[in-house]
Amino acid sequence: MEVEVKRRKFTTCMVDILPSEVLATILSFVAKSSPADLFRCKLSCKRLRRIAEEKGVLQQIHLRWIKARISWPHRQAAEKFFMKCVENEHPEALLEFGFRQYFNTLVVDEGLTMLERATELQNSVAAYVVSLIYIYTGEEERGVKLLENTINSIGSAGIV
Repeated sequence: MEVEVKRRKFTTCMVDILPSEVLATILSFVAKSSPADLFRCKLSCKRLRRIAEEKGVLQQIHLRWIKARISWPHRQAAEKFFMKCVENEHPEALLEFGFRQYFNTLVVDEGLTMLERATELQNSVAAYVVSLIYIYTGEEERGVKLLENTINSIGSAGIV
C-alpha cells in the first residue's frame, strides 16, 4: 500500500497495518506447523519478534521440532528456548520439564508442580502421570479420580 504525503511516497507493509492480535494468531499457526518459519519471522522485524515471544504464541510451538535439535551443535540455544517455553507454560514443555525434575533430578516438589500445571492446561499425558504419582504416594482417592477424569476426557481408545 502506498501513501502519498507531501509528494513523497512511503510504502507501508502489512505488519504495520494489522492489529497485534491478528499477527499473534497468525504466528500461533506458524508456530504449530513450522518453528523454523517462526524463527525466520522473528528475524524480519522488531514487532514480529516481540509478538512471537508472547506467551500465547510460545504455547503453540511444535516442541518435537525443538527437542530434535537439542542434540545438535546449538544445544545450548535449543535448551534456552525450551526453558522459555516452560516459563511461558507450554503444556508439552511443562510435562517434559516436570518429568525430568521428578524422575531424573529428584526435585520432586518442583517436578510435581510442573506436571500438575501441565494437567491444568489439559495435557492428558501429564494427567495420567500425575494420577499414577498420586496413587503411588498414598493419595489413592485423588489419583483414581484424576485417572477416571482423564480416561473420560480422552476416551478409552486413547489409552495404549
